[in-house]
Amino acid sequence: MGFENVIFDGVVVSNVLHLLSSEEEAELVENVKKYIRKYSVIVVTVHSDRHRSNRQDNPFRFEYFKRYYNMSDLYKLFQQEEFDYLFVSETHQEPTPYDIQFIKEWMTQHCTVNKKSI
Repeated sequence: MGFENVIFDGVVVSNVLHLLSSEEEAELVENVKKYIRKYSVIVVTVHSDRHRSNRQDNPFRFEYFKRYYNMSDLYKLFQQEEFDYLFVSETHQEPTPYDIQFIKEWMTQHCTVNKKSI
């Protein structure tokens, strides 16, 4: 990774894991472990398996995200033998009308998907 002899007190892994393959996830976690010390803080945010784009009727649900997560998935990646959990939250937030419009415009400009699935 290029961080020779560097140790971090904090690492943020935010909305990245769902874009990685299982092998890439494991590599990321191993790299995080290499560059932290005891009492370093790691903040992890992911798209829950309850995310609205993970609906069973959405044929494009894996076109952008490789997977969605539940708490069990995160406990497997960041095992409690190696990491202490300070705070765990499974939060679900419905998008606002502004969020929906923004996403539709972004998808129109950058993606080729069925707009009805948004």
